[in-house]
Amino acid sequence: MANSVYKSKEKMRSRLKKRLAILEKKFNSDPDNVDAKMLQETNQIDDLLKLLDEPESIDQKSKNVVPIRENAEESWYRSLAGYWFGQHSETGVNPNQQSTIYKFILRFFVDQVVMNPENFGMSYPALLNKMERLNSEDGQLKDISRDLEDLKKITSFIAAMEHERNTLPEDMQQFTPEMFEDLHSEINSSGPLGIALRQFERNRMEDKVNAKQRGNGGMEF
Repeated sequence: MANSVYKSKEKMRSRLKKRLAILEKKFNSDPDNVDAKMLQETNQIDDLLKLLDEPESIDQKSKNVVPIRENAEESWYRSLAGYWFGQHSETGVNPNQQSTIYKFILRFFVDQVVMNPENFGMSYPALLNKMERLNSEDGQLKDISRDLEDLKKITSFIAAMEHERNTLPEDMQQFTPEMFEDLHSEINSSGPLGIALRQFERNRMEDKVNAKQRGNGGMEF
């Protein structure tokens, strides 16, 4: 038990010191832009490190089994938690043992809130608001990732076309006004450029698969 507590403390202490080092680097590189929020977070980290230095003690009363009375709502919450743990065996929590559920939730809260300097000083409403923003941003991040992937495909396609153009004789490399008469901001999927883009995407995917199987790849457009 003592060894387990020591490991947990060292893990928390390492995470806090890494965050403190980042803040100190910001202070040293640009002291004029140090704001109250950064100072507050630094003070909170100092307080948490002092808390970790205190020797752990076990309340003698806590050794006894303390029954927890639940109302209907709390019982429903516990059943939902048990269902979630039943779907996530990687947590190591037995969904049929109430004590292991409560212990996991306690440790999770301490790790993610109490010992996290970014969350430690937040009020409960502010913490809830932060969680809601994270959930709502998930869909936005997926949209951004999809847009970035599309942008990478088009950029890669343009680079490949430019590479091919440079392999042509010099008298055929120059662009002419006639080349841009049918140029639009949206690619017609049934047009020559759209067909070429789809073929390029297939070739690009095949190149990625081959590079992954080899363990290394050549320069990618």
